[in-house]
Amino acid sequence: MTEGARSTRWWILYAVIAVVAFGSRLAMMLRGGGLDSVGKYDDGVYYAAAAAFVHGRMPYADFFFIQPPGVVLAGAPFAWFGSATTDATGFAVAHVAFMIVGSVNAVLVAVILRRFGFVAAAVGGLGYAISFVTVFTERSILLEPFGTLGILVALLVLSRPAWRARTPWLLAAGAALGMAAGFKIWYVVPALIIIAWSRRGWWRMLLGAIIGGCLIYLPFFLRDPGAAVQQIILDQLGRADASLPPLQRLGLILGDFTIPPSLAHHGLTPLRLTAVLAVIALAATILAATVRGARLYVVLLIANLTILLTAPSFFLHYTALTSPMLALVFGVAVGRFVELVPIRGVGVAAAVAMMAVVAALNVPIVWAGYGDKIPMAALTAKAHQVKGCVLSDDPTILAATSMLTRNLEQGCPLIVDITGLTYGPDREVKADGTVVPRWLNERYQAHLVRYFTSEPAVILGRPGTALSKKSYLEITKGTILHHQPGIVRATPDGVKLHAEIVLVKMP
Repeated sequence: MTEGARSTRWWILYAVIAVVAFGSRLAMMLRGGGLDSVGKYDDGVYYAAAAAFVHGRMPYADFFFIQPPGVVLAGAPFAWFGSATTDATGFAVAHVAFMIVGSVNAVLVAVILRRFGFVAAAVGGLGYAISFVTVFTERSILLEPFGTLGILVALLVLSRPAWRARTPWLLAAGAALGMAAGFKIWYVVPALIIIAWSRRGWWRMLLGAIIGGCLIYLPFFLRDPGAAVQQIILDQLGRADASLPPLQRLGLILGDFTIPPSLAHHGLTPLRLTAVLAVIALAATILAATVRGARLYVVLLIANLTILLTAPSFFLHYTALTSPMLALVFGVAVGRFVELVPIRGVGVAAAVAMMAVVAALNVPIVWAGYGDKIPMAALTAKAHQVKGCVLSDDPTILAATSMLTRNLEQGCPLIVDITGLTYGPDREVKADGTVVPRWLNERYQAHLVRYFTSEPAVILGRPGTALSKKSYLEITKGTILHHQPGIVRATPDGVKLHAEIVLVKMP
């Protein structure tokens, strides 16, 4: 094969990976709730924070925000576009932009693996592109897509001997690591490992990381250092809102696969599937560790896995910390396996069969979509008829109804993260050290009632998440302008709230 043909083959692979990755992420949203879907909360929080920033409100100093500021800066262009058009449009465009970042991540996995051969690059890149957990974490405005991007950029630089020997490239790689930590604190751990692995270039990469981190953090720390430290670091340390047992976490990390009824009838349980996948992952890790150039990926996988298994809280999108490392390790392992098979055709066929299994596990879940489509036209029309501020317990609703910019331009109060308040100013701890649940936290409930009844109207879209029965009844004493029945939500104190979305005009 000529050099030109080999180059063309690689570019075709990268293009296929990019298309598959973007198509998977877009399909999950379109076949679920759509680009303006309501009820997923986190992406609405981040978009609302970016919109508030665009309108002159600084996170930490002017409003409570427990995440690093990276996602605020990344979302700002789309929030600005939303303010110039409609919030719903800006929110949808932001979704697509973050999907593109996910597609770039998938291609970067393949580019990093190029030195291990075409099979390794194809398996790693395509595996990352279609993996349900990576599609889930990169389908929307979340912290992880850009965090992953920073880590992969640094790994790409280290994978090129000519680049890692030059100061500008090492500074750029370090800046990417610093910016990754500017989206999520957890990325500090892989960043430090990568810096240490760069050997003689460590100080240049560390300098780049400091510069990258300062570019994101410094403007916000200078505005209010105490509030920034409290919210970004201290309030996060007490989080334990989704503490899953290690085996369940491991199952989510390895794929969160749905077991088909036909296999369930034959005795395949989630625990057994997790055990099988864990053995395969262990074998792949051991095989990849025999390849000298891939040992950094193995170390990163083990370190990131340790973080996820021991962290006080855990959600599915946290698996983005290990997903790229799993893809890199699996790609290297399959590539090495093909090399060890004496008959090349047999090895390649085995690799194709492995990818077919990966596709069979992931594609059906991705294609099933995520989220429920909630009609917003009637709610939007009613909300815009209200004179004055319209608050909500879900900032996604404010974006989907294009009320967010109107509120900000009118100077309305905005709590971007309603549930996050219980990690900070409204946190209550019992004498034995356990955290008081939201629905029993009297200070928190009083805060919500004061907030939601302080303006002309409120839209409740997550009544079973934060409000107690008493608070819900107090807030809904006014005139119901819009009542959209849907999924029945139940508060932990036992009351069933038969309203997916309620627009209430205060008395």
